[in-house]
Amino acid sequence: MSPTVRLVCYPDGDGAFAEHTALTVRIDLPETYSADEVIAEIQLRVRGIYPLATITVEDGEGENALPIWHVRRDGHPSQDNPLI
Repeated sequence: MSPTVRLVCYPDGDGAFAEHTALTVRIDLPETYSADEVIAEIQLRVRGIYPLATITVEDGEGENALPIWHVRRDGHPSQDNPLI
């Protein structure tokens, strides 16, 4: 798992959700970890304020592409419009 990811937050226009998510993603990683464990922990922390939030991961394309994390405040992909 790359220590850097691209966040795409839904719905478009919820700046508070995007800011909270971006700050939550900035965690110290343990010496050994799995991507699934990190994603589960971040999702749990985001759900402290947004209980329906979900994170799905898409591999970036290309040699230097970052993984893309789709973070949905309401837990479902309907009306996806990227915010950041």
